[in-house]
Amino acid sequence: MKIKDFLEKIADDPQYLVAPEQFVIFGDKLKEVLDELKLCEEFSDCTLDVMNLPAGIIHGPNGDDKNINATIHILSEDIKYAGNCYLYSIALSPKVYEPDFIHNVKGSYVTPYLYSLDTFEPIKKIILDYDLIKHQDSLVTGIGDYRKELHDTLDQLIDNVQTTTVPHFRYIFVRGYFPGLKIKQYAELVKTTK
Repeated sequence: MKIKDFLEKIADDPQYLVAPEQFVIFGDKLKEVLDELKLCEEFSDCTLDVMNLPAGIIHGPNGDDKNINATIHILSEDIKYAGNCYLYSIALSPKVYEPDFIHNVKGSYVTPYLYSLDTFEPIKKIILDYDLIKHQDSLVTGIGDYRKELHDTLDQLIDNVQTTTVPHFRYIFVRGYFPGLKIKQYAELVKTTK
């Protein structure tokens, strides 16, 4: 199992939401799932422990103490952790949409919140697919009622405004102390649709 698969399995569990749509596992919750995380491919070559704070001291066997600080990175496809690793948190980014989704998504839908650049007010929009030829044909032939179809689609969107979604993805943020971790500059980032 990969970290992505593990997170997709538990992403809908409300105990990991620190705020609406803010999924983070840390502290005691992280300790509860640590054994399952150790089974993930990315952590298979390391010893994994939980950090309670983002900075701390590791006490060595010969009295040689070492200060450690948690760093954060976005999980990429080729990451393999090794050595003694200390995990502080795993989180999902907010939902990310392709910049031109309004032009590329087929069908009618309700957009996610879009923000006015002038006032920073959140706005949701309803996008309806309109077929001019089908509308003209229904007017000329009198067969079918395209106007009624549009009204029905609009009613359905308004009735299900919370469940109508645009395709999105989220990144996986891993925060902790990972000695010797090297991330390739142009590595493919892991994305999840949860």
